[in-house]
Amino acid sequence: MVLFPPFCYHLPVRIPGDSTTESFHEPEAASATSSSAAGVDDVEAQRAALDDLAHDVVKRGMASPAIFLLESMRPISFITAEFLVFLDPFARLLLPSGRYALIVEAFHDRANLTWLLDRIEALEEERLDSTRKPEPSPSAESPGEPDDRP
Repeated sequence: MVLFPPFCYHLPVRIPGDSTTESFHEPEAASATSSSAAGVDDVEAQRAALDDLAHDVVKRGMASPAIFLLESMRPISFITAEFLVFLDPFARLLLPSGRYALIVEAFHDRANLTWLLDRIEALEEERLDSTRKPEPSPSAESPGEPDDRP
């Protein structure tokens, strides 16, 4: 028998596709249409939190290590998300709890992990493109300059 610390019993765990946990935050009298609308808002909020995370990673120059880490944890993303649930009490000391909860919830779905990887790669490519100097074209020389060719 495995005993968990007492704070683990109160942490919400949301399993995608499990109908028993889908309405964890919804009142019992909620209709099916409000539940599906809340699901869309939930996904949009998760994507916004992941987008903020991607911007922070690229801004700090940590895109390559983040991509390596996310690619390596892709097969065990659900276990990683559960580990992040375990770290929730400690993360609340350092991070805003609302965004952390959205990111943890988003990591339960592998599609969000793929979206985050694609977003980090796109932002890093934009950053690299903006820092590259355009090479001067030969036609950019002014006609009055002497030609150094022999």
